[in-house]
Amino acid sequence: MKKILILFLSLFITFILFNCSKDNNPSGPTYIASEVWSFIYNNDSSLKYFNNFKKNTDGSVVIAGTWILKKDTSKVICPFFDAPVTFINDSTLQFIGNGNAYCNGFPPGQQNSTFNLSVEGVFKNGIASGNWSITFTSPYWPPGAVGTFSASRTNGSGITP
Repeated sequence: MKKILILFLSLFITFILFNCSKDNNPSGPTYIASEVWSFIYNNDSSLKYFNNFKKNTDGSVVIAGTWILKKDTSKVICPFFDAPVTFINDSTLQFIGNGNAYCNGFPPGQQNSTFNLSVEGVFKNGIASGNWSITFTSPYWPPGAVGTFSASRTNGSGITP
């Protein structure tokens, strides 16, 4: 039940952040395009999650979502918001997200850690693949992890080729 609550809260926060400006200023960011992508981490279909790209009127692109990985038998949940996206070439992009990770499989008082996530991949014709690495700052957590991802666009257009 706790995992479902965390998943629901993560999706709710992502929805709120992308549908309300941070300061309720009507002159705030206006997104002209958006894409929703379904990511699978390390070829494990139980680690599937949606991430949302948004393109601003000035051409800048950000992504928000949640990165999921396994530690032993527990899922590590890493939500991030408004991570700037850099296009290396027409189809290769990268982003660095950070936030507060949670893992209920760790002992009480040690279940949270800040994280830094680095992702790079090729996004073309509605499919993507690439590599990621993550580091955690809590002394009780492993220092980090690396892996691969695959993804498919489920909705939207106007950002990736």
